[in-house]
Amino acid sequence: MSLEKDEKGKVISKAPLVIITTNEERELPAAFLRRCLVHQMRFPDGQEAVEKFLIDQRARVFWSAEQVSDKVCREVIGQLLSEREAARRDGLAIPGAAEFLDILRVLVELHAGQEAEQLEALRKISGFALKKNLEEAA
Repeated sequence: MSLEKDEKGKVISKAPLVIITTNEERELPAAFLRRCLVHQMRFPDGQEAVEKFLIDQRARVFWSAEQVSDKVCREVIGQLLSEREAARRDGLAIPGAAEFLDILRVLVELHAGQEAEQLEALRKISGFALKKNLEEAA
């Protein structure tokens, strides 16, 4: 529970900051939550609000429109919303912003700034990329 400061070699006794995320797939124990600062990020309702929210998330992780265009983002968002609806209907785990960002990360890694190539890659992975239920994606 301590960290050593490199430049002076001085030991700092501080508890580390631990961040735990959940997509509401499981209930965290009440005793655990009482000891936490809980910040809930609600997924917005409506296509326009979702688009704005997710495109803002793209910028927060430092991907510019030059790396992954709004057009590519909107295509991923359309697929995400479709998969969310199907998962909700079938009582399965619902994909969210994390899955959106994961797909953008892959598209940027493979084809940064190349919209046509990103759209083609997205087309190839669209059958499984947003599936949180592996048996369904197989």
